[in-house]
Amino acid sequence: MTPLDSPGDPQVTSPTSIPHQPPAGLRERKKDQTHTDLQTAARALITEHGFDHVSIENITTAANVSRRTFFNHFTSKESAALDPAPESVALFADLLATRPLTETPLQALHAAQVIALTSGPPDTAALIELHTLYRLARTHPHLHQRFLQGLASFEDVIVTWAQSHSDPDHARIYPALLASVASTAVRLTLQHWDPDQGPEHAVHLLDDIYARYTAGLPTNTDRDQATHPHLNQ
Repeated sequence: MTPLDSPGDPQVTSPTSIPHQPPAGLRERKKDQTHTDLQTAARALITEHGFDHVSIENITTAANVSRRTFFNHFTSKESAALDPAPESVALFADLLATRPLTETPLQALHAAQVIALTSGPPDTAALIELHTLYRLARTHPHLHQRFLQGLASFEDVIVTWAQSHSDPDHARIYPALLASVASTAVRLTLQHWDPDQGPEHAVHLLDDIYARYTAGLPTNTDRDQATHPHLNQ
């Protein structure tokens, strides 16, 4: 039995840092910047004007690129607005791959999510980006499915990671269960996070959710209601 098959979940190992990434070449950096510029333009325009009132031409004009360049990066306006940045998915995969083998699955997922969500300067952290996508999906219900597809990219990473560390007897259901648990934790955090309280509030929410997972999802007590009202609404 490997550490990922351990039924217990003791004290979570503190998150450390983002794994070192080799510097990208100039061409790759320019490609990544164009991708980012298009996503930033799409999200800003849709937030300001509404999804139905923004065209691909509006997005390419704001990003100062051609329509052909747009389709080199995205398949649709929906994908430009809601798809996660490829580097964020790759970063999360690296974070999971470098977690200590002494950690249980929930410990590793918890720590990796905290690092991934709070990476970068406060005004550009992944948490801000993900919350922007969440608000877009909530404001425009027809985009909700696309948002879930974006989260599925991270779920696929979790499944692959868990399969490589799990007992073969658990390799079908257990990895998918871990992925669902992690996605639910992120969705609840985004739902209840108050950006005015900073990333610390989001980390507190995520800590609380994983503590409840670890405790076996006990029913709320009066103390829970007083201490964690954000998760008892």
